[in-house]
Amino acid sequence: MEESWTHYYQDELDKYFPAVNHVLGIGFPKGQNLLQWLKNKTAEESDKILKNAGERGSRVHDAIRQLILGKSVTFGVDHFKNEDGGYSPLTPDEWRFLISWSAWCDEYKPQVLKHETAVYNKKFGYAGTVDFIGTILVKDKRVSALLDWKTSGAIYDEYKLQTAAYAACMKTKPTQEFYTGVVRLGTRHKAGYEVELYDRTQTLKHFKQFLTTKDTYYFINGKDWKPNVVQIPMSLQIQVPIINNNGQPKQHTPGQPLVPGVKKTDGRGPERVRRPGRKVPHKPVDKPSN
Repeated sequence: MEESWTHYYQDELDKYFPAVNHVLGIGFPKGQNLLQWLKNKTAEESDKILKNAGERGSRVHDAIRQLILGKSVTFGVDHFKNEDGGYSPLTPDEWRFLISWSAWCDEYKPQVLKHETAVYNKKFGYAGTVDFIGTILVKDKRVSALLDWKTSGAIYDEYKLQTAAYAACMKTKPTQEFYTGVVRLGTRHKAGYEVELYDRTQTLKHFKQFLTTKDTYYFINGKDWKPNVVQIPMSLQIQVPIINNNGQPKQHTPGQPLVPGVKKTDGRGPERVRRPGRKVPHKPVDKPSN
């Protein structure tokens, strides 16, 4: 399944599904605090802040993925991708998020079934990427969980809908006690993180609200979305008329020098060439005597 920020492409079905985050971004009402925050910022300021927050979250997710895969991550050494395509070490702030995730692991003892996995729901028409599916230890009891890592300033209501939507994509439902939930990293709590877990009843309630949000999204955007495909030529040749000394256009032959008497060389500058009909002596000509 190929993905972009707004849609996923399911190749077996040859169909595009809107991303869960995209559906929530358009269809879910924004809180009063966010609206007030936007009023106090210019469009340029808010775009920059949101872009930086998104980049920070992506880099922290990348680092967590490496740790889950059993690799080590060293501050100031290992580089992670930026939004502009470059790579740089984790910032002190990003490293703080990673330390808090490590502290969460010490407390909840996660066992991973799947992580960073693209999922989709054919019946309801949406897709997304799950951060974690597996088991965790809650009050000395191991339970199944579907979790999402967050680096935001709070646990917002839309996160509840997001994890519930992912849970509805699971083809095999856990038979044991199951929770969806959010792990917010880098908080001011004593542990350095915040956790909210939602049982099956709460998750079902959140999913119903997600479906309502999806209907609002479709009302605004429509259902039949297709990418804007642009045809880009891989080879170009253009016949540009060249004006001669008489001011009349003449057809330029490809490969022929544009300036008479000059041809391209290996990059060390133009090289003079002989003009037709002009003879160059092979040795100096003696000056005639008086």
